Amino acid sequence: MKHKRQFQTHFDQYQLTKRLITEGYGQWIKEKIDQGWEAHILTITFNQIRGSRASIPNQMKRQLERVYATMLSRIVRCPMSAKNAERLPIWIGCPDFPVPKHQKQSLRNVTINDGLHYHAICLIPPDSRLKETLEDHVADHLELYRGKAGLVRELHVRQIASKPGFVVDYMLKSVKRRRVDEAEIIILPRSRTELKEVRGNWAEFYGPDEKFVTVRVLRTDSGDVLL
Repeated sequence: MKHKRQFQTHFDQYQLTKRLITEGYGQWIKEKIDQGWEAHILTITFNQIRGSRASIPNQMKRQLERVYATMLSRIVRCPMSAKNAERLPIWIGCPDFPVPKHQKQSLRNVTINDGLHYHAICLIPPDSRLKETLEDHVADHLELYRGKAGLVRELHVRQIASKPGFVVDYMLKSVKRRRVDEAEIIILPRSRTELKEVRGNWAEFYGPDEKFVTVRVLRTDSGDVLL
């Protein structure tokens, strides 16, 4: 009986921690929306990734970081500038697994990489450089964001029009179900010092008028996320 009570106490504390995490992120996102930021949820699915079971989530995280780095200078003109430190887009990402639902799911969505994929809540500053919605931007540059490594299969973006807490709860459902540890939640950018400047020839994506485009990449524990 004593062990049962101890287990129940630990379980209750675990559930409380998860609820506080969800409510905290939900409140933060609501505050940003109230300040004029746009909130979107991005879902990234992947082709089959080679490697050990432990290495696959890290490869997916690097792809999320690459997509963020690729998009960064399209949203903020000078992301390396100290004056823009508070204007950088904020992403909150978390790996996720499909769950049983009433509707049928694509077989590949539950079998490729054991169904593991990534969600990210994307907060876009009010004075973003984007002249179109984030959904249209990603759709118009899908091959760019898929990348040349062939790991990313699809990217889906939906705007969060209301109830950000509900969306956070959905994004973190695998954390709540203890399939993913809360330590796997990633916030981008981690810090401005993790950004550095690179120049590359991106005429194939942006046309002759923008032959050389300044882009940024993220410094991570496993190395630079190069475009």
